[in-house]
Amino acid sequence: MKIEKTILKECTVHEDVLCNKCGDSLQSRFDDSIFVGLVEESYSGGFFSNEISDEFHYVFSLCEKCLKNLFESFCIPAGPQRRSRQEDISQQQILKIINKISDSSALTPYMVDEDEVVRAYAKIKYKQLGEKE
Repeated sequence: MKIEKTILKECTVHEDVLCNKCGDSLQSRFDDSIFVGLVEESYSGGFFSNEISDEFHYVFSLCEKCLKNLFESFCIPAGPQRRSRQEDISQQQILKIINKISDSSALTPYMVDEDEVVRAYAKIKYKQLGEKE
């Protein structure tokens, strides 16, 4: 006979992430469990670095507004570059593909090989177009 007991484990969750430059929240306006921008990025100077020595390690977060302002301040533009709609697979499309692969809605995108998803997506597209695989 098994004897069970419930153990409550204390864990730390990110309630919010703040931009180091302006102090605003990085929470998505659509879903407060998603953070947008650069979250907890890090930089360490190297041995031959001119400005930041290898003794220092910086960890920071930047909101999208500050990132956009940073990009616009570059004297040599950094972009932006638009992605092709054909290359852009939405999360909803990926979940549909995974469900077709597994016939189970219990899988998440993190449980399936990315290449397998792309191959499945291509097969579905070819079938939709009436082309051979």
